[in-house]
Amino acid sequence: PEVEAKICALLASKKCAGVWLAMPFGTLSRARRGNDRGGPRALRGEDARSLWGLPNLQGLDLIRVRAANKLIKFVCRIAEKCFSLRVPYYIENPLTSRLWTFSCIQRIWKRHLCSAPHFDFCQFGMKWRKATRILSHNNPVMSRSGKQCVFGPDYTCCATGKRHIVLTGLDKSSGIFMTSKAEAYPPKLCNTWAKAIFEDVVSDYLAAHRDKVHY
Repeated sequence: PEVEAKICALLASKKCAGVWLAMPFGTLSRARRGNDRGGPRALRGEDARSLWGLPNLQGLDLIRVRAANKLIKFVCRIAEKCFSLRVPYYIENPLTSRLWTFSCIQRIWKRHLCSAPHFDFCQFGMKWRKATRILSHNNPVMSRSGKQCVFGPDYTCCATGKRHIVLTGLDKSSGIFMTSKAEAYPPKLCNTWAKAIFEDVVSDYLAAHRDKVHY
């Protein structure tokens, strides 16, 4: 609660250029299909009830799902606060994440008239495609910044001309799941997002001070 109060105070101060909301998607991943299919066990279903967690979860799985559920609600509250104060916000998660199917997320998506560009990691220097989405409010620059791969034969990347690495199973060199190995944002993608945010901030500043700017 203390952190949320500080964020809301910063938003109200009119000194905030935007809020980036990139919650961990571990429990929301559709790659969680069970060890017999080359991935970690499923924790959530697809219908409205099991989306918040499969029945009979126990131990660490239950703790992780409950923590993620609280975080989803937190993200939605911050998005609503940003909307009321006309502050841009950005909600990031993989394109296939279950986050986008939650009713609270869909509600702000529609009511706030958000754009939802998506970005393929392979277009920013990675060997895997991995598509991620930005639910963006009040930043037209971000909405135009999406970049996707045009698949070739045999899942061939249009940027590298090579077949995408498929993110299933374990990485033999490290022993971790391939989905975990591919979590980090590519630096080139970070630069693209930073540029979109910067250009929007500059545009808003110039619009607000147009009468004071001398060329």
